[in-house]
Amino acid sequence: MNYDQIAHVVKLGGTVFFTGFFLLVLVYVFWPKNKEKFNKAASMPLDDTPLSAPLATPSKEYTL
Repeated sequence: MNYDQIAHVVKLGGTVFFTGFFLLVLVYVFWPKNKEKFNKAASMPLDDTPLSAPLATPSKEYTL
C-alpha cells in the first residue's frame, strides 16, 4: 500500500465513523424517552429557585 491508498482508507474510515457517531447522537436526542429530560434542562436557566447549598462559598480549609 502506498501513501495515497492509506490516505484514502483513513479518510473513508473517518467519514464512516463520524457519520455513525452523528446518527447515534441524533437517535439519542430524538428518542421519546429523553424529551422530559431535555425540556427540564432547557428550562433550567429560567428557574429562579435558589440552590440548596451555595456553590461559590469557599470552605474553611481553603481560606488563606
